Amino acid sequence: MLKRLIMGLLLVASTMTFAGTTGTLAGYVQDGNGAALPGVVVTVSSSNLIGTKSAVSDSDGQFRIPLLPPGNYEMTATLEGFKTQKATFQVNLDQTTRMDVGMEIGGVEEVLTVTAGEVLLDTTSTTIGQNYDEEYFSELPTGRSTNSLVNLAPGVSGQDGSGGFVVYGSSGPESNYIIDGQNTTNMEYGLNGKRLNFDFVQEVQVKTGGYEAEFGRSTGAVINVLTKSGGNEFSGTVFGYFRDADFYADADEPEAGVAFNGSDEEDYGFTLGGYFIKDKLWFFAAANPAERTDFYNYHRDNPFRQGEFTDVVEDLSWSFKLTYNINENNDLVFNVLADPRDFTNRSSGGAPDTDQLIESGGTNYQLKYTSLLTDSLILEAQYGIHNETSNNKILNTPSFGTERGYLVYSLDISPSTIQRGGLGFWEEEDANRESWKVSLEGFFGSHQAKIGLDYEDNEFDSLRGYGDGYRFRLRGANANGEHSYAQIRAFVDRNTDGQTPRPGGARAITHTINTALFLQDTWEVNSRLNVKAGLRYEIQRVENATGDAAFELDENYAPRLGVTYDVIGNGKSKLYASYGRFYENVPLDINNRAFGAETFNITQIYLDENGVGLDPSQRTVEGFNPEWLINPDGSLLRGVDDANVRFEGLFGGENEPVSDNLKGQGLDEIIAGFEYEFMPNWSAGIKYIDKSVFRVIEDVSFDGGNTYIIANPGESIEFTWRANYELEFTDALGGEHLYNTGDHVTLTAEQTGFKDPKRDYKGIELSLRKSFSDNYAFNFYYLNSELKGDYIGLYLPFYGQTDPNITATYDLTSTIVNGDGFLPNDREHQAKLDGFYRFDWGLSVGTVARYWSGTPYSAYGTPPDEGYGEYHLIQRGTAGRLPSQTQFDMKLSYEWRFANRYAMNFYFDMFNIFDKQAATFVDEQITLDVLEISEVVNSDGSATFGSVDELSNYITSTDRSVRSDYGKATNLMAPRYYRFGVKFSF
Repeated sequence: MLKRLIMGLLLVASTMTFAGTTGTLAGYVQDGNGAALPGVVVTVSSSNLIGTKSAVSDSDGQFRIPLLPPGNYEMTATLEGFKTQKATFQVNLDQTTRMDVGMEIGGVEEVLTVTAGEVLLDTTSTTIGQNYDEEYFSELPTGRSTNSLVNLAPGVSGQDGSGGFVVYGSSGPESNYIIDGQNTTNMEYGLNGKRLNFDFVQEVQVKTGGYEAEFGRSTGAVINVLTKSGGNEFSGTVFGYFRDADFYADADEPEAGVAFNGSDEEDYGFTLGGYFIKDKLWFFAAANPAERTDFYNYHRDNPFRQGEFTDVVEDLSWSFKLTYNINENNDLVFNVLADPRDFTNRSSGGAPDTDQLIESGGTNYQLKYTSLLTDSLILEAQYGIHNETSNNKILNTPSFGTERGYLVYSLDISPSTIQRGGLGFWEEEDANRESWKVSLEGFFGSHQAKIGLDYEDNEFDSLRGYGDGYRFRLRGANANGEHSYAQIRAFVDRNTDGQTPRPGGARAITHTINTALFLQDTWEVNSRLNVKAGLRYEIQRVENATGDAAFELDENYAPRLGVTYDVIGNGKSKLYASYGRFYENVPLDINNRAFGAETFNITQIYLDENGVGLDPSQRTVEGFNPEWLINPDGSLLRGVDDANVRFEGLFGGENEPVSDNLKGQGLDEIIAGFEYEFMPNWSAGIKYIDKSVFRVIEDVSFDGGNTYIIANPGESIEFTWRANYELEFTDALGGEHLYNTGDHVTLTAEQTGFKDPKRDYKGIELSLRKSFSDNYAFNFYYLNSELKGDYIGLYLPFYGQTDPNITATYDLTSTIVNGDGFLPNDREHQAKLDGFYRFDWGLSVGTVARYWSGTPYSAYGTPPDEGYGEYHLIQRGTAGRLPSQTQFDMKLSYEWRFANRYAMNFYFDMFNIFDKQAATFVDEQITLDVLEISEVVNSDGSATFGSVDELSNYITSTDRSVRSDYGKATNLMAPRYYRFGVKFSF
């Protein structure tokens, strides 16, 4: 019923733009005595605006002009009997620019002109973050994509191993990415789903907190990007950017990892914008082919990969945009974006026959319509398709097998990345998101209200398998690195023998339906005080491969409340506070992994004289041949007799159970701050940020990793056991359980062995900003913060695992041992500076500088409950801290203008000028030996050992070994390097 209602509303609205693609001008008009002046006609124009837009001041002297594309504007205010007032101003993405107008008595032909700088404060908004327009970011030394700007924003402390951004303690996959109002977040993992370079972009807005009910599906940031449009004049660029491995300083070599030795890159393209019909139909087109070769050097004991190897990335991004002005009050925009990529991924730890070619990318289509129904009522709507594909293929001829080969590897010895033979896990993916959005905004006296609805159908088509059918993992290593058995994994069909791999792999097509309704209001109580209130309601229906609901989250109510107060009363100060509840949008990885009904067989076969007769030299990764265990027909060899089979079992085949009382994951956020424009173009501020996770969704195992259920850890679990075999286990309190098919299972939180997840972030941030004037502009931020708890987020660093909501965090109860402490994304101090100075004779100097204090690391051991997991032998985050990271980048750019309308720009970027190469990750596995929980935890629950030294001494004193790689750097900051660029524009 709800879906039919939603579709009906969308059809009524037709296909129409949505949130965050324009800005607003608002202000008061007064006469010379300070009295409100009604009837003044305020008209604005810009090269980014088709035609002009106008408003008339009301009886209170107020005026408002919405739906203004970001850019530089000229305003004209006229009224018979008064001098004409003119002013220039800037509109930013999704912000309100306030411009108060003072009229003087005189003739209309008399003109007063005022040049206003960039407005630093939006005194009506509680949103924190930063906007970067093209004029600003083009002067900075950054990467070529919008991703590199996100790192500059306040509260963003780099990227975690998922590739996503850590925002005020939130992990990488928790942010939401929007381009031209369309959700382009990656469907599988929740990361950035569209590569976009700067030449296509007009403005980037990074919302890091305090945002309105209109924005959701994020517990991190909202990255809002506006692409370029055409204009009433033809303009374009031809550009090229180049770097070479010789432009890099010598890289330090990590003691236990892979050294990065620089890149060769050629990055070139064009943009062209203009009109088909002036003031009616504009166009913008762009293309950007690029090729990058990355050079690496391997520095671990690996017999298959020594010395230098390379990865190659080939991109071809392009875009096309049409802007159609139907009439003065109606606009239509059509946009296409594409980002195909080929990535030659050579394995850092494997033989050449494990190298892959990964083909990825996709195409976006958007159709947007905007209508000014009346002077006080705006209709916005949008329809879009977001596509992503990914396909990995073997790059070289496999050592064993035919098409994809058989991967052989080990996790029981160091280094654990040694592998050979072919592809391990492979996947062909095709993901599509079809979305509809509609909103209605009205201005009613002192209220600005907005209601909106959006609907998304996300489809994920996945075909996956193991090599040519099997993956071999050698286990049971002794001190000589010899293994006692092989563990063989394959996707199989329960309806056949349960042993032979499925032809062509396992396929699942799953859907997630997202629906959101929001209502928000800004109440201007008086000229100083604004109150913002809103409510967002989200529904997420996660479906399995048969189209049935795996679960539905329909209680995601997200209230938002904010207050702003102009302390001084001149529009130059803002005291503000906000509260918000934000819900995670569960990515489709869970559909594919937990509800794709995949079945796999695990068989373990001894490698000794009683089994397949392998001598010790053949029990290593380099000596093992998987074809010894495979029959000519592709089935698995049973061996001399069944005595050599150590273990065999079928896993999966049924959708993972879901707790009946499952509720959405989210966090609560409180922000309070003050910002003051203490002189023209200068502002200073202070803010407090508090973010706490209130609930988590994860796959929880209550029986030591044998059975999993999607649940809220730390809460009771209720579900019906539907598998066609008995469920038997001992709970965390020692109780015995036995259930048959169809039985209802109820477990308390204490019986599962897990407690309420905690992730608490607290920070105080100082800011000093200057908008462009007197030839320069800059932003400076300092953040002091603390991140503590036992829940990291949707990315798990120990495994390098990006599996949102199904990580290994709650696989074993041993993971909670000593698990409460400083989390891996904790940075006590952060300082950032970005800005530029523009000389009158054409040279500009831009800089980006940052200081990040080091993150904590831990000491892990092998869990006693028969697994490979995050088992803390001392209190989490107390083993030590990584060194601080300091980086200073600079950009020199020179512009030569000629023949009135042409320009040549020359760029020289210098990154990490002082060549700081601090460690960014270290090896945290201190031992592979098992220490019992009673050895590492005191009777009062505290950690037995207070330091790594105490722990190390105990390990060696009990005839166990400390790994030599523990605490050694596995990854370093990139060395100093340079990049050259040139651009012709007209």
